[in-house]
Amino acid sequence: MYAAYQGVRYVAPMILTPFLAHVLGRDQFAELVILNSCVWASTVFMEFGFYLYGISKTAAAIDQRELCTTVTAITASKVALIPVAMSVYAGLAAWGGLLFRHPGIVAIGAFSAIGYGGSFAWYFQGRQRAGTAVTTEATPQIIYYAAVLSLVRKPEDLWLVALCQTIPPLVSVVIGARLVILDRLLSRPDLATVKCVMVEALPYFVERLCFTLYTAITPTMVAALSVPAEASYYSIGDRIGTFLGTIPSPLFQAAIPLVSRKQRTGRGEWRLPLALVAGVTAVVGVVAALTFVACDPVISRFFSKDFRPAIPVAHLFCISSAISVLGMSLANFVIIPKNTARIMIRSSTTALAAGVAVQFIAIPRFGALGAVAARCTSECAVAIILGSFVARLFMSERRTSVRTAAVPVAVDL
Repeated sequence: MYAAYQGVRYVAPMILTPFLAHVLGRDQFAELVILNSCVWASTVFMEFGFYLYGISKTAAAIDQRELCTTVTAITASKVALIPVAMSVYAGLAAWGGLLFRHPGIVAIGAFSAIGYGGSFAWYFQGRQRAGTAVTTEATPQIIYYAAVLSLVRKPEDLWLVALCQTIPPLVSVVIGARLVILDRLLSRPDLATVKCVMVEALPYFVERLCFTLYTAITPTMVAALSVPAEASYYSIGDRIGTFLGTIPSPLFQAAIPLVSRKQRTGRGEWRLPLALVAGVTAVVGVVAALTFVACDPVISRFFSKDFRPAIPVAHLFCISSAISVLGMSLANFVIIPKNTARIMIRSSTTALAAGVAVQFIAIPRFGALGAVAARCTSECAVAIILGSFVARLFMSERRTSVRTAAVPVAVDL
């Protein structure tokens, strides 16, 4: 079920992207890319890291009361953060020039940001309700794809694309809220509990914020530091990266609740997590190598000549994505289940500093290609820091278990 959901949400746009690039043309397609960059970059301020935190927390809830408290606190926190997310959204749209060129489209996009930020997917995935996750998330996506393919016909239809894009997040959040209410999981929020979940989710937020500042915000930065057309090249390469990053997502979503419960009951062990990390990284590495070879003929066949500069960008994204999956695997299979997520603050802030430094140096000179080089720099920093931490954690626990096993047990005679 998770594979079907990820296929609809991330793989299907691989078909939609060439269509929109052809119908809208390079310039209007670049405007759409900048709009979506503003939406996703602002969403993180409302989502606040509650996605990964919420999955783990709801999966480990021992009773209905604890579950209700968690869901209520997270939902209340998201609502309280809407003004922050909207302020960031407007600021980014102004920085990228989109607010002044298309104020109406920016207003429409605000509804998408609120809808995605308010998603309840974390709750359904934490309770391993894959069918509900697909119903609330994937079905509206299919409606959106059908609407775009049937209605959009010319560059002037950019506003229509933005309007259709509000369908998935708004429908999903309405359905999700309704189901949560029917489950009797929303009550009067307690301020102390809200503060508690925000403090506990802070490492996830910092990691997501830093990740966003060198990924989702990049098209806006490319448009501001270079030219809007370069943002369209970056977006096409980013679709390749999204496709590769989607491959292990169903396994992440299915495994996190299981591993979290094992850690809480004290039955966690290293063999399975490390095997999952190695297996996922190897599979994605092979697919990334095949995709690297296929980028040139695929982009040449399905996009106009105006988009040929996207080919080397896509090649670099194949490398970046393989490195990124290693970091994600370490985080999802080892660090989060072992409740050591604070290391992600150090890895993400280091990655942000390195990535942004390279962006400001490389984007003005190399455009989208420089942006992807910065992305590779950030992903390498994350993988090295998390990999070193996991290795030290493994050796520390192994030494502890050896010392424990060597202690003689006294026997009463």
